[in-house]
Amino acid sequence: MYALIALFDEEFNDYIRTIWKDLFDQKLSSYAYEVEGREPHLTLASFEKGDISCVIDMLEKFEGNKSIELQFNGVSAFLNSSMVTLLPVKTLHLAHFHQKLHQILGNYSTKDSLYHPLNWVPHVTIANRIDKEKFPYTFEYCMSHCKPIEGNVLAIKLIKVCENEPIISLFEKKLKIR
Repeated sequence: MYALIALFDEEFNDYIRTIWKDLFDQKLSSYAYEVEGREPHLTLASFEKGDISCVIDMLEKFEGNKSIELQFNGVSAFLNSSMVTLLPVKTLHLAHFHQKLHQILGNYSTKDSLYHPLNWVPHVTIANRIDKEKFPYTFEYCMSHCKPIEGNVLAIKLIKVCENEPIISLFEKKLKIR
């Protein structure tokens, strides 16, 4: 699988990594350490196959390239899932940025994708694949320990994710600071 992700500033990354470590130390979630190369991110698109060199060419030409300031003020869980997420406010700037990326990607991202603009719920995963009996404790831990925070999207990155293998970085583009 391929994913296009948004990367954050170091202060926000450190905050997320601290939460990941706390959840690991509490034996609530090992999400952050299950795959080599995982970093705090917001997934923008995913797709199974395609001409990756063509995707990279399209992303190199992407002009929606200004950093995005985000406010994170919510903790959530998706229905019928075992994950906990941190939610940003979905600003017009973020929605427009996301829409422009999907226009560039064209048919690589299908309308039934969770990351298609019509379906997308922006989030940063803080715990995943949580044991059923630990889920209430994990969610409560996140609700009581996470705080409202700002984060800045500073880059986009195309990665390849294969089960039980390190994440492979294929392309990264820094955004201009506003």
